[in-house]
Amino acid sequence: MKIGKYIPFIMLIFAITIIACTSENDVINNEAINKNISLNTYEQFKGQLVDINKFNKSRVNSRLEQNNHILSQVNNIYGTDIDFDDSLKELDSPEEIFSWLKSNSDFNQNDIDILTNFSSNLTTQSFDAAVSILENEISDETVNSFKFEKYQSIVNGVALIEYQYPGFFTVETVTYQKSESWGCAWAVAKLALASASLVAACNPPALGATVGTGCYLAATGFVAASASVGMACSKE
Repeated sequence: MKIGKYIPFIMLIFAITIIACTSENDVINNEAINKNISLNTYEQFKGQLVDINKFNKSRVNSRLEQNNHILSQVNNIYGTDIDFDDSLKELDSPEEIFSWLKSNSDFNQNDIDILTNFSSNLTTQSFDAAVSILENEISDETVNSFKFEKYQSIVNGVALIEYQYPGFFTVETVTYQKSESWGCAWAVAKLALASASLVAACNPPALGATVGTGCYLAATGFVAASASVGMACSKE
């Protein structure tokens, strides 16, 4: 029997089978990803954040210098070398930070709306309920696997900070400026900073790639310290 002449045909069938299986697996993986956010990073690192109350106080005036001072201390503690664009470090309002996120990542206005809603739900519902709503909204948007990893980094970072500093994202503090009639919503400002910082610092370079312990701890430590000082009010 002459098998040689059948080899091209056999290889074609094999290739089609592999492609079909791969496509099917991608669909299955995307469906699974769009339903459940893993908190494994939170479970692994919870309670390991630096005490921001022990940070050396900064005497600098600008937001940029302030954040550089915080990053220097965080990196010294964790032995990391994370940094962010100066254009992000000098921002102090949620509107500006979310605008930066849209311009410097694949997050669009729909993603910003989802994150803003997540912040609101954190202050009115349980953490698990807020995450569940976020998962449903992400699923409705059918985000790709790579962007899902970014959402997962944000949620785990928020969970880490909230565990160590209860109420950081879940208790809304509203104050009123003497010259303004609108309230000051700090929770969304903190969530904006956490989103931009964690996407920029702890975004896996490729799907399935891992991010080191130091990155999460340093980035979340920076967010906790930076959001505690010098943040501006949200006008929403």
